[in-house]
Amino acid sequence: MHPGENTHPDRCEDCNCELKLTVVRTPAGYFIGTVCDCGPCYSRESDYYRTQEKAQKALETGSYERS
Repeated sequence: MHPGENTHPDRCEDCNCELKLTVVRTPAGYFIGTVCDCGPCYSRESDYYRTQEKAQKALETGSYERS
């Protein structure tokens, strides 16, 4: 994926809620992805970051990648 590329759908197929990019916390670290109202993580759009601050900065600047 390249920065600025939109690889996730705009709406959840199950509940039709709008999916917006956000910082998601997991045991493996933080990543940029989408979360749906009807369940946990919907998509992962970036690699993992060690800190929430680094993930947030990547989201704000669009400087994230997924390998």
